[in-house]
Amino acid sequence: ENLAKGRDVPKGPWKRQPGTTDRRCLRVAAAWRIENKSLWLNYLAGRNQVEKDIGRLKTQLGSASVARLQTEMASKISPFWTAMGEPQLMGDVNEVLLGHATDPENLVNILSEGCSEKFCGGLFGKCVYFAETPCKNDQYAKKDTHSSRELHELLYPRRQDKSLADVYFIIICRVVMGHFVRTQDGLSNMDSPVGKSVWRLKHTELTEIDGTTPGIRYHGMVAETGIRIKRHREFLQYHSNRIYPTYLVAYKREVNGRDI
Repeated sequence: ENLAKGRDVPKGPWKRQPGTTDRRCLRVAAAWRIENKSLWLNYLAGRNQVEKDIGRLKTQLGSASVARLQTEMASKISPFWTAMGEPQLMGDVNEVLLGHATDPENLVNILSEGCSEKFCGGLFGKCVYFAETPCKNDQYAKKDTHSSRELHELLYPRRQDKSLADVYFIIICRVVMGHFVRTQDGLSNMDSPVGKSVWRLKHTELTEIDGTTPGIRYHGMVAETGIRIKRHREFLQYHSNRIYPTYLVAYKREVNGRDI
C-alpha cells in the first residue's frame, strides 16, 4: 500500500531528486494471532444482540432494509483468512475486517482488554476508529521505539529481535457494523431526505432507526469522503463488545527499498 500523502521524508540521502518518483510502501515485518477467550465471548454476546436487532429490523421494515457493507480489506485478506481456518464473517450483521492503528504504549491494554471507545475521540465522537486500507491506518500509527518493556516481553518472550525495532502496528479486527448510518459531515444522515441527525446523544450514541418500535439505534457509522474526509472513508464503532482484535501486524515504512 502507498503511504499516506504528505508523510515527511527525511532530508539528505532521502531527498527526492528532480524528475524522479519515490517508491513508498508498507512492508510487513511480523504478525501475531490474538487469542483472548474472555474478549471473544464478550464479542459473541455483542454480535448476537446485533443479530437479534437485525431480525427485528427485517420483520418491521422488510428484508431489504439492511444494506450490505463491503470493505476493501476484507477482499484482500480473504484468501489468507480462509487458509488460516478463521471462522467465517457473518454477512447478515455486516461483520467485516477493518484495521485500527494506535500508539504502541496502548497495545498491552488492547490485547488484554480489547479496544475501548472510552479512550478514543475525534471528528466523529467517542468511538473506535477503523479504516479499510493500511495507508489510512498509517496516518495514525506511531513508531515503536522499544519504550514499553511489558509489550516486548509479551511479543518477543524468547529474545529481543533487533530486526523488529522501529516498527509500526496495525490491529486487524472483526467489527460488527450491523445497520449502519452514513455521514459526510459527522452531523446528518446522508441517506435521509431531510438530513436527520445521526446522534441520539451527540458524539456518544447514534440515533434510532426510523420505523422501529421499540427504537433500535444504528449499530455503527460509516464516514464517507467529500466534506470532512478527503481521502479514504472511516468506520466508527461506539460499543467495544462489537469489536474483536484478531491479528496484530508489525510493519515498516519504506522509501525506495530503505526503511524510514
